[in-house]
Amino acid sequence: MRHLPPALPCSLVAALCAVMLLAVPIDVIAASAGKKKAQAARDAGSWVKRFKPVYLDTAWSAVNTRDGNVVVGIQTLGAKGSPNEMLLAKLDLRGKQLWRTRVAGSDDGTGSQPCEIPMALREATDGSLLLAGNRCRQSWPYAWFARLSPEAKLLWEAAPDKDVAIVPGKLPAQSYGWDVVEWPDGGVLGLGLHTGSGGFSLWLLDIAADGRVNKQRADYNTLFDEYWWGVSGGAADGGRARVAFTVGENRGDTRIGWLDRDL
Repeated sequence: MRHLPPALPCSLVAALCAVMLLAVPIDVIAASAGKKKAQAARDAGSWVKRFKPVYLDTAWSAVNTRDGNVVVGIQTLGAKGSPNEMLLAKLDLRGKQLWRTRVAGSDDGTGSQPCEIPMALREATDGSLLLAGNRCRQSWPYAWFARLSPEAKLLWEAAPDKDVAIVPGKLPAQSYGWDVVEWPDGGVLGLGLHTGSGGFSLWLLDIAADGRVNKQRADYNTLFDEYWWGVSGGAADGGRARVAFTVGENRGDTRIGWLDRDL
């Protein structure tokens, strides 16, 4: 009777496999991994879009739209002889520019300061675009909120009333729009900050669906600067928005909480 050779120990089999793997050149393994990553990127539709700058361009915001494209908010300096302009550009999934247009408004960037900034973009439930940012008025920035059509046509614009005193004898010198969130009835909550109380403090604007400012509130704090950085979630319970903001001059305390619509 013929005897079969004894089976190799499992540890020896594992060692032999490791030796065989090490026999494959490292550069071949790396090249194969690189090709796989490149192919994965192509499969995912990765792309980079570079706009031809006029002088200095900055992309401040972007939003994915329900048609599968993306709208980018751009600040450009030096366009058409103006110090700066606010633009929106729509790109498809491959980075092809579908359109690019200047955002209309009652004020434009004719001042000397680069304050035309589309800080935040959101898509509303009806497909329109909600924008929070800054416009220029006599070279000074002020908070500006707008609803635009899906093609970036201005439907309405709203801004804080600069003649409303923050505290007795103090009017806001500058203001900035940081974010916007939609209420269930189509109205929006505009969040921003202003100067005039010894530092940066809060602007809160409840804006109706047609662009009328129902109510505005200016919170101030003489000890610390306060910033509403953004909205962490949409409106909930019919009249509350979940808000994240940072408070502090050198402290940088971050807080998240609920904000009632009744300002």
